[in-house]
Amino acid sequence: MRLTHHADLRRIQRRLPPDVVSTIYDYGLTAHVRGAVCLTLDARSIALASESDRRNRAKLERYQGAYIVVGDGEAVLTVARRRRRFRR
Repeated sequence: MRLTHHADLRRIQRRLPPDVVSTIYDYGLTAHVRGAVCLTLDARSIALASESDRRNRAKLERYQGAYIVVGDGEAVLTVARRRRRFRR
């Protein structure tokens, strides 16, 4: 996983730790939106990533609804938190 300069700036501005971004990349729910792939951290993704670790689950639940947009070449284009439903 490689973050673009824009994605890294947005990650810092939106206060998403790098390990949360990598968790979203590894376990996130996939949706194809406007020609890119969007990976979202939902309840199922949190359950898969945390397995039985309660501390990790509590940490990830704070970021539920966060998502990353991945373009061609598997580069992360942007990082955000969901405020409303995705348009398709």
